[in-house]
Amino acid sequence: EQISKHFQENSVSTPRSNSISASGEFNLNFPEVFTYGLFHSAGSEGQFLEDHLKLKTFKLNDKSMLQLKLKPRQVRMILPTDSQESLQMFDLTMTGQAIVEQFCSKVNLDPALYLLFVMQAQKKDAPKPVNMDQALKNQGLPFDGIFMIISRDKVSDNTIDSQEQTVWEEQAEGNVVREDGAVVAASLNQLVRMLTDPKTYDPDFVNTFLLTYNAFTNPEKLFEKLQERYHVPSSLDPKDISTIRARVCVALKHWLERSSHDIMSKSLLHQIQVEFLQKEIKEESLEAFADAINRIITEALTQTPPPSRPDSRDMGKISNISLNSLDEVAVAQALTMETWSMYSKLKPIEFLNQAWNNPRYQHLAPNVLNLIFQFNDTSNWVASCIVSEKKVRKRSKLLNSFIKIAKLLHEMGNFHLLMAFISGINNASVVRLKYTHEKLPKSTKAVWSSLEQVMQIMGSFKNYRNALSEHTPPAIPYLGVHLQDLVFIEDGNPDNLGSLINWRKCKFVANIVKLVFYYQSSTSYNFPMGVDSEISQFVRMLPRL
Repeated sequence: EQISKHFQENSVSTPRSNSISASGEFNLNFPEVFTYGLFHSAGSEGQFLEDHLKLKTFKLNDKSMLQLKLKPRQVRMILPTDSQESLQMFDLTMTGQAIVEQFCSKVNLDPALYLLFVMQAQKKDAPKPVNMDQALKNQGLPFDGIFMIISRDKVSDNTIDSQEQTVWEEQAEGNVVREDGAVVAASLNQLVRMLTDPKTYDPDFVNTFLLTYNAFTNPEKLFEKLQERYHVPSSLDPKDISTIRARVCVALKHWLERSSHDIMSKSLLHQIQVEFLQKEIKEESLEAFADAINRIITEALTQTPPPSRPDSRDMGKISNISLNSLDEVAVAQALTMETWSMYSKLKPIEFLNQAWNNPRYQHLAPNVLNLIFQFNDTSNWVASCIVSEKKVRKRSKLLNSFIKIAKLLHEMGNFHLLMAFISGINNASVVRLKYTHEKLPKSTKAVWSSLEQVMQIMGSFKNYRNALSEHTPPAIPYLGVHLQDLVFIEDGNPDNLGSLINWRKCKFVANIVKLVFYYQSSTSYNFPMGVDSEISQFVRMLPRL
């Protein structure tokens, strides 16, 4: 219980060391479907530690790596070669396709010929297909049911590819779940109807939808649904027809403003121009919307991507700046402007489905990865500079300068690199330099203590969260905290509740993304005296010492 609380309340997404009492006992209390445990890594292999035992029972040392991971779950399953069910272990982080491949390989069957289905244990309903491309933990599956690997030849087309209903054909009953009036889950059709409702306009709903839609659909499908919604049946009230079409145009405009520059294909943008703007919009009242949408698309189609920046790893030594004569203010300003240039480019899609954590989807999160790399490079640079200085007096002077820079970063609201400096100074190789720390002035020690208090991990970074909320923009959040929030939301909430989109999860994710983007959309940094160009070049490509 002690260790469980430590990991859950004080979690961080950047690598760091944590000291845990060897006498502690642990019992991880999560919902039954999502059972977590402590996983001990040993090279390329590892094992889950038994929950009821004390840590001193295991052969752990200061190099041991413990992770909080989803445990495999035992389920009932019918394999292609069996007629009776058997108990099998499922890794809930695997996709349906990976599960099929794993079990087919055991009996020498071609996995391309099989699909994974699940059937409720106490019901007589037909087996339902499992999404082959999603992790099992994200599908809201009945893990107390019976899983089956079934040949594609034995599955009728109606079971796999049931004809999809349009926005207007699908009834709300059975496709929307509400609790206390709030939407908890819904189909894509129903969410599009809410997005363009003629009776009510909910800006928060629109914002949440546009921030998270990539988690449950794709741009092509969303445009298809908006087109369907625009084709209002003539039987409706003329006023409602006009309002719905206007709401579709508003939604399309907001969507394109946020997304057209990075994730939408040119063919889709051309399709919107030709098939929708030129052929569909005929009312004079919507011409202003059509012109605005057309301008956004034209700009997106003519925009050229910015040149890629050289990688510091190939640059070698690029500056003759002396580390012992650093201008702390100039360095803090240059670092902050460099961080802001990355932070201001962040896109909502980068925060969905843990794209930054998955090698298959990291191309969708380039700016998040750039900020993570900058954090790691800065932290390593700080630690390396200190330990590379041979003389104690000079080393202490350099440490003093780094603490001053950290204080300035705090005052500027650059919490992201403030944490990087703290991480670098708290590196084990720096902490052990007793005499270097002793020579610091008392005032510097007091400043250092206050900075550590701001960014301490206790209470899930409570002090940092308060400091960020109280800081007047501009500010740059410490991304690690918010990425870890998203990891827990993703791991603890399925993407679907039955066949419906888990809208409650979308709202959880959107709240985190809104917080990050609040500071992006507010005042930007503007230092009256400008930023020193030589220092700026230096911090842009920190040498890896």
